[in-house]
Amino acid sequence: MSCKHILCDFIVLTTFFCVVMLIHHMKSQNKKRWDETLHNRIKAIRKYFGLSQSTFGEKLGVSRDVISNLEYNRVQPKEPLIKHICERYSVDEKWLLSGEGEMISKGKSSNKLIEEVITLFNQLEPDFQEYFLEYMKGLSELQSKVRN
Repeated sequence: MSCKHILCDFIVLTTFFCVVMLIHHMKSQNKKRWDETLHNRIKAIRKYFGLSQSTFGEKLGVSRDVISNLEYNRVQPKEPLIKHICERYSVDEKWLLSGEGEMISKGKSSNKLIEEVITLFNQLEPDFQEYFLEYMKGLSELQSKVRN
């Protein structure tokens, strides 16, 4: 096996490990009790995903200033933005508006993970895509063996 293959293997395994750790961290963070105000819940969503105001706003199609104004309760979010936050980040709308229930909607987070994996995969060059697929197949086989 060449150094290039070993390096690729290391990168893929390291990336997979980081994703698993991030998922674990996100699940544990979901159990925390968030502040009971809308502007603090918006900030909690942003921090939960580890995003800056600029990045959070960019993913929602608004500026950093809009996010800052929302978080500091200078303006109230309009309904379309609330719905977009909920859809983009799999946030339960009832939680966002009232603080009741869980922050992350059950059953939707896996779709976001799939979207993220597809995005990352599409950014890879063809050779790296092949390595990625081989590792995913290997992980699937390993999981099957562990389950049995």
